[in-house]
Parts: sequence; C-alpha cells; structure tokens
Amino acid sequence: MLQQRTNAYRAGVDAYASNHKIPVEKANQGVSQEERVRPYLERLEKQNRYGVYFIFQSMEQGSCFQSVPPKYRTDDPNYRIIHRDRKRFTHLYFYIRDEVLGPLAMGVGTYLRFLMFYSVNGHHSIENERKRAKGAYRQSDNAFLWVADPEALQAAADRLSEDILRKRLDYWTFALGPKFSEKERARVKLYRDDSIHPVEDCRNFIFKRNAPIRKIFERSGERGLLNLTADKVTQIFGFRQHKRLRGKRPTMLEPIDHGHPVLRAYAKDAVARM
Repeated sequence: MLQQRTNAYRAGVDAYASNHKIPVEKANQGVSQEERVRPYLERLEKQNRYGVYFIFQSMEQGSCFQSVPPKYRTDDPNYRIIHRDRKRFTHLYFYIRDEVLGPLAMGVGTYLRFLMFYSVNGHHSIENERKRAKGAYRQSDNAFLWVADPEALQAAADRLSEDILRKRLDYWTFALGPKFSEKERARVKLYRDDSIHPVEDCRNFIFKRNAPIRKIFERSGERGLLNLTADKVTQIFGFRQHKRLRGKRPTMLEPIDHGHPVLRAYAKDAVARM
C-alpha cells in the first residue's frame, strides 16, 4: 500500500512533465543545478510566462514510513506494523517561476509522508513589485546596487508577509503535490505544518576597503559572546525528553583550562561539541 502511493505520485509527475513538455533530469554531483536551469528560466522571463520549467530527480536520505511484519504471529496474516524510518529514496525538485515570489525551488520526498520544502528568495518578490511600479533600480544577481526610491524598496520588503508566502506555497503544494480523495480525507485528518528555517534578515552593504568589515565582524563576535549566556546555550542546544529518546541526553557546559568553556550536547548516538 505504501509503495502504491509512491508509484501513483511518480506517475502523475511524469504525466504532468510530459503534457507540459518540462525536462526531467537526474541531479549530478559537482554540477550546479541553478546554472543548469538558468537558460530555461531566462526563456520564461523573455516570454513573460510563469509555471514549472525544470524538474530534477535526486536520491537522498529522508524521513518516511515503513511497513514491517510483527515479531510474533497474529490472527490476521496481513497485519503489519507501520513505523517511521530514514532511508534513501527519490526526491523531486521543481523549479518554478511564480507570479508573486519570482523564481523558487520546491522539493518533494516521494515516500509517505511526502515532506515538502521550498527555497524562496525575498529579493525576487521585491524586484517584481518594483517592476510593476515601474521604479528605477539596478541589480547584480539579486542584490540591489542602486534604487531611485529607497523608501519604496523598503516598503516592498516589509509587505512580504507569511500570509503571502503561505498562499503562494499552498497553491504549488496543491498543484504539484500528491492527491488524496475525498473518501481518504474523510477517514484520516490530513494536514501540513509549516515552518521557516532559517530566517535571514539581510541588509546589503558594499565596502571599498576590508578594514570596516573586519571591525564590524569583531564587534559582532564580542557582543555575541557577551549575550550568549549558559542558560541561553542550553535552551538552543538542549533536547526535549520523551519516551522514544533513549540513551544519554544531557547538555553540559564544562569550564576547561585556558579560559575556553566547552559545550557538549548528547542525544541518542550524536555528540555535539562547541
């Protein structure tokens, strides 16, 4: 039953790519995917069209569900235990030109639970707003080198909210994600949890000399050391305890000689040192 879900979704994606004449390729190590898809994106931009323009296939580790027979025999010969597992399986990467967010990438794991993740650059959304407003600006890649109206640029950045992101990403999730029937949705409560990781608050500065950059970096490091107290460290690197987490799970801050404290965080077989 689990494999049927994967096969049905893969067949649907193949049919979608064939109907819309979208190239599908395997991702190769050492080859930049962005460089590979750039000519297809530029073609869509010249034609002023939106939608999916490329699909990559990649074998990666991911979280999924696995069906295993029970350890002891039961009355039902078809009885299986479903548990969460990690294994290598195919992930699909859809490269999309969205009308609001601009170019973005959508990744989908092809095994249940069909984990989805998006890569979105907020500068593309701001650029689209500047184009619609016909405001003058100059860019290098996605960095704004000059803009005629800085206040309008900042206002466009402030308008990019989580509601806009959720609306556009939900649209592509529905269009390109796996489908479930009304009967299935009635029997099982299906939903998705969204999160943003990481959040980057970026401000661009262009320096003609490297001395100011070094001073800013040193001062940032000093302030970080003063603000990062032991309590905050344990909050960041600590592990929530639950019954499934076995073995060591402490987070310890050990004072070592030479004035350099060492942080060690344990969870299962992993040890993080800082």
